[in-house]
Amino acid sequence: MKPIMIRHRAGALLTPLIFIAGISTASAVNVDGVLDVGEGYTQQSVQTITSNWGANNTLAAIHTVEDGAELSVFVAGRVQGDPGNAILLFIDSKPGGVSFIPNNLITTGGEEFTINNLGSSDTAGFTFESGFEPDFAVRVYCDNSGAVAYVNRYNLQTGVRSYVGETVNNGLGAPSGFISDIRTTWLDVPVDPATAVNGVEMSLSLGALGVPFGSGQPVKLMAVLVNDGSNYGSNQVLGSKSNADDLAGGLNAYDAEADAGTQTISFTVDNNDTDGDGDPNDIDDDDDNDDLLDTVETNTGTFIDENDTGTDPLVLDTDGDGAWDGDEVLYDYFGFQTDPNKANYLSMAVPGSFNGWDETGGSGNSMTMPDMSFAGQFDWVLDYEFDALGAIQYKFAANGEWTNNWGDGGNDITSAVNATGIHTFTFNNDTLDRGFTRKTFASESEFLAAYGLTAGGDDDSDNILNEAEFAGNTDPTNADTDGDGLNDDVDPNPLVASRDIEFSVDMTIQESLGNFDPNTGAVVVKFFSGLAAGLPDLSLTEVGDTGIYTGTLGAFEGPVGSDFGGYKFFNTTAGAPNSGYEEGDDRNFALGDAGVTQTLPTVFFSGVSALPGYTAWADANAGGQGPDQDFDLDGVPNGVEYFMGATGSTFTANPQLVGGTVIWPRDPSANATFRVWTSENLVDWDDVTGDADTSDPNQVSYTPPTTSPGLFVRLEVILP
Repeated sequence: MKPIMIRHRAGALLTPLIFIAGISTASAVNVDGVLDVGEGYTQQSVQTITSNWGANNTLAAIHTVEDGAELSVFVAGRVQGDPGNAILLFIDSKPGGVSFIPNNLITTGGEEFTINNLGSSDTAGFTFESGFEPDFAVRVYCDNSGAVAYVNRYNLQTGVRSYVGETVNNGLGAPSGFISDIRTTWLDVPVDPATAVNGVEMSLSLGALGVPFGSGQPVKLMAVLVNDGSNYGSNQVLGSKSNADDLAGGLNAYDAEADAGTQTISFTVDNNDTDGDGDPNDIDDDDDNDDLLDTVETNTGTFIDENDTGTDPLVLDTDGDGAWDGDEVLYDYFGFQTDPNKANYLSMAVPGSFNGWDETGGSGNSMTMPDMSFAGQFDWVLDYEFDALGAIQYKFAANGEWTNNWGDGGNDITSAVNATGIHTFTFNNDTLDRGFTRKTFASESEFLAAYGLTAGGDDDSDNILNEAEFAGNTDPTNADTDGDGLNDDVDPNPLVASRDIEFSVDMTIQESLGNFDPNTGAVVVKFFSGLAAGLPDLSLTEVGDTGIYTGTLGAFEGPVGSDFGGYKFFNTTAGAPNSGYEEGDDRNFALGDAGVTQTLPTVFFSGVSALPGYTAWADANAGGQGPDQDFDLDGVPNGVEYFMGATGSTFTANPQLVGGTVIWPRDPSANATFRVWTSENLVDWDDVTGDADTSDPNQVSYTPPTTSPGLFVRLEVILP
């Protein structure tokens, strides 16, 4: 038994991650991406379906071996692609977990889409088979180089993604969280997947995976081969898949429970010596070797004091922030006592479009922690002076690198700088609350000190003394703080330029095409990016019976001349093409003068300003022939078939006289006009178009006079 004592380690600030690799130093497994003879692996699953993506994109087999406190997993195979492909390994190691992947599962850490794209909504997505509820996941991504692999780890229960790092052929592994070591060796997979000996090899900490203490504890795995965006799946799964078809774009609708066979791999491990020191947990006073006795690690998740830490006695670093639980409690790591149940960081920066995306904090974008108490040690603040107006994009990044970063879901955060001067960023890395506001000052002296100016001067020559600009919180270094063309001394609202914006869209063509129904559908504007990001939908109203829909966005704030941001018109009609969205790129425009309504020109929905012409129809239906030709040789010219809404490639009957009336079918979307002619001798023809009945938009009918002698009747189609 080890002595009951607490040990201190010098230099913990300099080596925050080295301790994890030390767990497996006595391991018989050499983690190098090669399945070496004598390592004791058991082959758990072999691929039975040939990859549709080739030998350089194959899941060949999965092997496992337990070594003390570590579980080594070898995924034989290879991934490579342009831009890249990835292996997703799901791990069910403890009670709880998730039964499916919604589209908002991962909320923290950046690149959330790499898991969330497996979901189709917040209530549906990639569904695992019954009895498999993974707690963690590992993503190994390789680009077209076929060499470097980029590794992410995910806690599916907490929604946290962490970037582990890069691993190259036989290169250095990247210890991180439950991953003690991971390395790759990429070579094309042989014809027999059971013989593949190259791929991804990783050593996983049983304690960090939360495997319950004791012998015969169940662990389950599932591996999937996907593209770089995790929105397109291959035909390979390990354990198994019932057919050779790619999961393709239906990846986020895949239901393993409905698929024949067993898609997961199951085996047991013996978790009796968490720290791998040779002392079984039942006689070890510090099962995880974190310098806290098991008796004080109460596993409640809440820190009370040194005798009730709330930490997990089987996990060296309960919150996964790189500091041992003992180091956080005993002040060694961060220099002050930190909560060992919640991740803390040595530094925080605001990399963004305004500083070259500098994650190190070396561009004046390093945040400070004003309060190091338990209540305040997660709150970070940055005061930053902006001299340019417009939208900015940014994220928060910890410890001078991108490994832990936070944005707006998986996207960059977008905010607006409506007036130059000092602004304040705030971020709480525990609650993820964030803010961006113009900084206010308590006094003139504080205001002048922040801008580095002295009283009595007028540095921006706007006829307002430096100290007097404190009253309006205007920028004492810029005569026109909001950039609206009015200097601050004459601007009634010097901190923001705003205007009403009127949107207008013509829906007449979409209605003619049958894509828009004004009786059941509506038109709205949806906003996506830039200054417009996050705006609620703007509903539009039809102007009279014109088919033109307009609406006004009131008092929109933004610098004159700045980009408004991306938006599209949206058609709510059921079954509308492209799920209701306009085709093409997002729309955008430059903001107009302040205080003046900005009326945008009327545009056609999706940019379609005319009904589809004959040429498009002929290319699709008549081999590209002209309107006077007869592609299907049925006696009806192509142009007439176009007018009638026929296919052009199958027989079309020439209408006959039925009940005294001739009826020609008509496609109301056809860009064509017509005339109806009659003749008694096939030489002299009379235009009787005015007598034709067009009350039904889907047909043209003509009833000859009953007193007429025998008549010939024909339809003439006129194309523009």
